[in-house]
Amino acid sequence: MIKDILAACFGLALLTVPAVAAEQQYSVTDFDTVRMQGPFNVTIITGKGNSARGEGQRDALDRVSLNVSGGILTVRGAAPPYGGQARNFGRVDLVITTGVIRRVSMGGNGSLAIQGLKGVRGDINLAGNGDLEVNGVAVDQLVVNSAGNGRIRLSGRAGQARVQVIGAGSIDSPELVAKDLILESQGPGSVLLTAAGTAQVSVQGSGNVRVLGNAACKVNQTGSGLVECGGK
Repeated sequence: MIKDILAACFGLALLTVPAVAAEQQYSVTDFDTVRMQGPFNVTIITGKGNSARGEGQRDALDRVSLNVSGGILTVRGAAPPYGGQARNFGRVDLVITTGVIRRVSMGGNGSLAIQGLKGVRGDINLAGNGDLEVNGVAVDQLVVNSAGNGRIRLSGRAGQARVQVIGAGSIDSPELVAKDLILESQGPGSVLLTAAGTAQVSVQGSGNVRVLGNAACKVNQTGSGLVECGGK
């Protein structure tokens, strides 16, 4: 009986010991556009050579797909084998480096943090419940679209920023300064941005909008959300 108890305790101990995280290197070529689909935690650092490294459980890392085609990096979970069922990935952390990023598209429930978005035009799109953060924005024209319940955080500067929020997602970006801002908010999502020159704000839902700075504001409000622009 004692042997049975010891065996049971040993088996329980094995179950409670956390699995050791593994590391994996991925091969990537030049890209300036990112498309992410999946429950991953991804950090992209610009101004460096191309590289990609993952950390997580071995079986999860083996099921992460990083593919570059036509300058577009797609990050997603590999499809299960024919007849198989998709499995939970657990936590997977990816660190990717590249020269420059100009366009970002994210879907799903993961998190994506990018250091540096530069060029004449930058595009940022978030669909789903994910968390997207882009620091070091430096573009002449910035286009941001948010659909779903996700959160976008931005910092940097843009000559003109066109921002559209549809759904319950939020844009919490007081440190993004646009010379000229065109903002359209639909739904209950909240928006916080900064404009230095002009701001055209359209609010058609219940979400609250606040535009910091001393911009000359033009507001068209048909929804119930609170609007504050240019200190007014």
